[in-house]
Amino acid sequence: RIFRRGVGEVGGLEAISGSGSSRRKPTGWGDPLAESQSPGRTIVDSYTTGGFVVNGVTLQGAVLLLPTHSMLFRLAHLDDLTPRSLEILRLLEERTDMLVIGCGRQLVRPPLSVREWTAEHRIATEISSTPHACSTFNFMVQEHRQVAAVLFPVGGSSEA
Repeated sequence: RIFRRGVGEVGGLEAISGSGSSRRKPTGWGDPLAESQSPGRTIVDSYTTGGFVVNGVTLQGAVLLLPTHSMLFRLAHLDDLTPRSLEILRLLEERTDMLVIGCGRQLVRPPLSVREWTAEHRIATEISSTPHACSTFNFMVQEHRQVAAVLFPVGGSSEA
């Protein structure tokens, strides 16, 4: 189990849309990407102006990604991100060490309350454009790190 208790609608979490089940298979011995493509790992395959393709599943809108799960996030703007919307990170059995925030096309600072919340819970925060955040998340998952990502679409209005 990944959650300590059941998850309903928690602070912007709309639905669990997919997990890294067996959509990606190791391609064989000696393949350096085989580790990152192992079953159960969340990988961002690509992004579009309106969403993301995660483990072969198209997700429209903002997403919250964990190493083994992907979820739609019912936030339209980076300014809508609050400590309450991140509370799910405290429900996980494994402590989240890093939160990657993809702000859209351009770098925008998240609200002060979010920065204070992550500091209070000793969660390192990486804030970047969404394309860079996708790469960072994939790399951290490949390294088996306890990472989470909140990604806003590059064509969305999350930019201030």
